[in-house]
Amino acid sequence: MRMAKSKEQKAVVKTESAFYAQVRDVFVQARQFVHKTANFAMVKAYWLVGKMIVEKQGGEAKAAYGDRLIASLAIQLTADLGKGFTQANLRYMRLFYLAFRNCHTLCDELSWSHYRLLISVENEEARAYYLEEAKKSLWSVRERTAIEDANLSRNGMLARSAA
Repeated sequence: MRMAKSKEQKAVVKTESAFYAQVRDVFVQARQFVHKTANFAMVKAYWLVGKMIVEKQGGEAKAAYGDRLIASLAIQLTADLGKGFTQANLRYMRLFYLAFRNCHTLCDELSWSHYRLLISVENEEARAYYLEEAKKSLWSVRERTAIEDANLSRNGMLARSAA
C-alpha cells in the first residue's frame, strides 16, 4: 500500500510541476512582452527627440546652434527626468533621426544599443545590410564588436563596388 501512495504522490508532483511550468511561462511571456514594448517606446521617443532637434536646427545636418540647444536640453532634462539625458545621448538621438529618417523602418526587435551601433555605419547601403542582419539574427549587443569590425571591411567593400 505504501508503494501505491508513493506513485500517487509522484503523479501529483508531476502534474503540479507541469501546471507550475505553464503558469510560470505565462508570467515569463508577459514580462518579455512588457520589456519589448517599453524598449520600442523608448526607441521611438529617441527618434522623435532626434527629429525635433534637427527640425529646431532648421533641418541642417550640422548646425552651430545645435551645440547650445543640446547643452541646454541636457541640463534641463537631467534636472527634470534624471540620468540618461547627457549631451552625448542627445547627439545620438539626433544622429539616429538623421540615419533613419523614416520612423516606419524602425524595428521593435532591436534595442537602442542596436540602433546606436547602426548609427555608426556611415554607408547607407551597409547600414541597411546590418539592419536586416540584426533583425534576422537578433544580434545581441555583445556581438556588436564583431559587427563593428566587419563594418570596416564592409564599408570599404561597398565603397569600392560603388566606384
